[in-house]
Amino acid sequence: MKRSPKYSFLKDAEIGEGTVVHDQVNLYKCKIGRNCKIDAFVYVEEGVVIGDYCKIRPFVFIPTGVTIEDDVFVGPNVSFTNDKYPRVRESGSFFEQGLRRGLR
Repeated sequence: MKRSPKYSFLKDAEIGEGTVVHDQVNLYKCKIGRNCKIDAFVYVEEGVVIGDYCKIRPFVFIPTGVTIEDDVFVGPNVSFTNDKYPRVRESGSFFEQGLRRGLR
């Protein structure tokens, strides 16, 4: 890492050689590869692995359980999820719910 970001929280993060981390970034118990670029306002949770030569653009959220391979570009405002079975209070598909409410 070329410089230490002034307003970032880096706790137990492994950061590879040549990787640049900008300000306003939270990295918690994760592993970032070599020659990556982590832009501002990125939040990476515990156990995340990011490969070499990756570019993570601003306002990205990466939760526990995500692995990003080498040479990957993650665009601005991307939010990964680690919930394999998200629940909705009402039963049926979103289309069926819309029909029940009179939406078409």
